[in-house]
Amino acid sequence: MALADWLARWKGMKVVIIGDLILDCYVSGRVARISPEAPVPVVEAHTHKACLGGAANVARNIAALGAIPILCGVIGKDEAAKRLMRLVQEQKMTTKGLIQDPTRPTTTKTRIMSGEHCLLRIDEEVTHWIEQQATEALLARFEDVIAQADVVLFEDYDKGTLTPNVIAACIATAHSKGIPIGADPKHRQFHCYQSITLLKPNLAELYQVLGRPVPATIDAQALTNDVSELQKALKVDTFVVTLSEHGLFGRDHTGKTHYLRAHLRQIADVSGAGDAVFSVLGLGLLGQIPLAVLLEMANLAGGIVCESPTVTPIQLDTLRAAALNSPWIQEQLAKRA
Repeated sequence: MALADWLARWKGMKVVIIGDLILDCYVSGRVARISPEAPVPVVEAHTHKACLGGAANVARNIAALGAIPILCGVIGKDEAAKRLMRLVQEQKMTTKGLIQDPTRPTTTKTRIMSGEHCLLRIDEEVTHWIEQQATEALLARFEDVIAQADVVLFEDYDKGTLTPNVIAACIATAHSKGIPIGADPKHRQFHCYQSITLLKPNLAELYQVLGRPVPATIDAQALTNDVSELQKALKVDTFVVTLSEHGLFGRDHTGKTHYLRAHLRQIADVSGAGDAVFSVLGLGLLGQIPLAVLLEMANLAGGIVCESPTVTPIQLDTLRAAALNSPWIQEQLAKRA
């Protein structure tokens, strides 16, 4: 099948994204002097901008890639929640999967920018698990929205939404309907993501779970052994590890592995790269794209979004053009012809 045909399958695909919703805020301005009160730069603020982050940024990527995202998560009942809801609606996404909990603030990350440089980040959040009332309301919403789903993605930023009970209940519901499941996990809930289609930790999360320091260099054989151990224990079909500037590693259910190095890029901001990678991999769950090709597409997507100074979703046309110009993808497709 041609690459264009695989990508065409993404159009109209309904993707439920459940996880931690974040409001990303940017205050941008000019630094012309150092404060007389303390040895810190004074930023003359010129612009204020807010955009969707966390699981909501995965939804932005899913929409930019042609599919239909359905967000499911918990936010506060505050001004940040109003801004987040407004942004969701402006992106023409439904808000029916969102729960408002007045006992929690909406997770907000504010970055102070000068040009393309981030001078400071301020986080407003709580990370304890959601209470029983919010859990029951979230699971009820999930039951409603999953009826439309082609695939379910867990986006875990460890902000308290994805409790062990929430994860187990949602996986069971998706299994009962035969819906593929992908998860971008964090350490606290890592072992909750069992018997799913795709698991995508980063290298630090992988070794945190294994209880060992992150190796200074990438040893493909050692990484294969470590991934194989967890993949077998968790009964995961496909296991992908993002390696930051070192690229991507993937192992499928047959034990076949691929290690793709990152492409040389002019990096402006790595924020959102993992979300772009996970979105491409998640859509590939239903696209029947060979893992070798899918990994390179995700690798390209992660690199492209790093070239933007703000969190930016990967666009389908941009990804398509990059994939068509990839020697690795062309080689893999030629092998299948």
